[in-house]
Amino acid sequence: MTTHRMRVCATVLFAALAGLVYAQGAEPSVYTVQKGDTLSDIAGAELADTTLWPLIAQYNRLGDASALREGQRLLIPTVAALVAADIAESESEDAAGLLVEIRALRDELAALRTGLAASGIGLTPVRMSMFEASAVGDTPSDWEYPSGGSWGVADRGTRVLQQSDRSIDNRGAVTGDAAWRDYIAQTDIRIEHSGDAGVFAYWGGHERNYRLRTDDRMRRIQIAKRTPRDGGGHHTHVLAARSIDIKENRWYTYKLQAANLDGATYLRGKVWPRGSREPAHWAIQAADHGADRYTRGKAGLWTKPFAPSYRGTQFDNFSVLTMP
Repeated sequence: MTTHRMRVCATVLFAALAGLVYAQGAEPSVYTVQKGDTLSDIAGAELADTTLWPLIAQYNRLGDASALREGQRLLIPTVAALVAADIAESESEDAAGLLVEIRALRDELAALRTGLAASGIGLTPVRMSMFEASAVGDTPSDWEYPSGGSWGVADRGTRVLQQSDRSIDNRGAVTGDAAWRDYIAQTDIRIEHSGDAGVFAYWGGHERNYRLRTDDRMRRIQIAKRTPRDGGGHHTHVLAARSIDIKENRWYTYKLQAANLDGATYLRGKVWPRGSREPAHWAIQAADHGADRYTRGKAGLWTKPFAPSYRGTQFDNFSVLTMP
């Protein structure tokens, strides 16, 4: 506590112990500045303590305590009210400083998490599916298929999970824990003509999820969000998009990061040819600050036929890694 604060508090305590009651009452009085007045004089005359002049200046928001004008009106509250206002302002400044420190720490932690995630350090695998243990034609039982379709294990040099239903509809397969949060979902995808595909994060239902996906027959990649629509169905909100050059019948790796930080859900994605070096930077990023944002959920796979000529989508090397 500062010497000034101690002196003020001592004044209040002395007044209370002496049983003194200041004539000003609960409401501040109004003092009209006279020629030659100083704040010290006013504090001595009105509050019986010349050392309280800085609190009068603070209470009246006087930028320059020496620039009093004759006829100027000042509010003179009780000593207790002055002290309370001084303490409140000090606490407000302390809280503001603490908030700045917290935000700086948050940014440092976010940068650290990003660096760790980008380098792979500190990531913990919680789910991996290579599909090699499944027989051709099997539908893996550790996956859910909430939107139907024709899912099964196929042999494409290695075992893969394939969706081959040609009907024009969204098809999804999900796995994992509904409580998963702060993770990376990654998989290899090959689209066999006239379709789009992607990977889910924070999946909470057919109408509640995020996804990194291709769009318009692989002409773009998007980070999209689904929300329920009144009366049934869903809305699709494109949070970010960019053009991309993806070829049919070739394998690409899709990587989607979902993380919660400071009241928002941050999503980042990238797509690159399988077997090539992973790009150092994320290709696409978005932040969901909405009250209806998703903060946890399962991960999974998504595909959509674009035309009857669609010949299926294959998925391989699926993994979910939680971030530190």
